[in-house]
Amino acid sequence: MFVNNAVARPTAGYDVPIEQFSESMKINATGMMDILREMSGLIVESGGGSVINISSMFGIFGPGLSNYEGTDMGNYLPPDYFFYNAGII
Repeated sequence: MFVNNAVARPTAGYDVPIEQFSESMKINATGMMDILREMSGLIVESGGGSVINISSMFGIFGPGLSNYEGTDMGNYLPPDYFFYNAGII
């Protein structure tokens, strides 16, 4: 079994340089696909198994920032997070 739950958050808001969004896509979308291909091959070679990609409800719904009151996460909207979670879904 392979559980894919890794994430990096280089994009800290909508006003950051576009290169930060690109870096996030490289890590979180392209990186996910790359390791998924590698692990799928190993799973097939071993006779079978499961792949679980973990995403977030924020890939479908807009964020309810009230969920994060009292935390640092409520201070910004990471647009990359919603984008690649929708892609995983």
